Amino acid sequence: MASSVTLLALLGLVVVLALTLLSPEVHESSNTVSTTLQADAPRPAQCVDLEVERDVLKRGEPVAFRLVNNCAEAVALPSSAPWAVRDSAGAAVFSPVGLQVIVSVEPGDHMEWVWNQRGFGGELVEHGMYYIAVETLNKGLLAVAVRIVD
Repeated sequence: MASSVTLLALLGLVVVLALTLLSPEVHESSNTVSTTLQADAPRPAQCVDLEVERDVLKRGEPVAFRLVNNCAEAVALPSSAPWAVRDSAGAAVFSPVGLQVIVSVEPGDHMEWVWNQRGFGGELVEHGMYYIAVETLNKGLLAVAVRIVD
């Protein structure tokens, strides 16, 4: 069940990203999708993973996720909270306020965040498919799907 949900989520994410980005290159790995925004740039190494603790959660449960750097070099993040949540239609649901400083995730290290399933207005989101995307400065855009159920 979880693998079919993950496959459907990945397919939905590819469609959402294709609709919101110009000419992305998409790389799939388990339940992780990374997208580079520069069409002419070389493909980023798939040494960075965005992992979600659980990909199916009950409404209101915290969504824990983390960026893991398995690369030989640091991963640069544009802020302390470089992530956003979009719904299945691609609409922005939430993005946290973070310090606007470059954050470095060293090789072998990781960063963790938690989304409380609340939107911009503080309301609990409805059940459905959501996509968490983390922006990096040197490894493209990483995204993972989660499904919220009643």
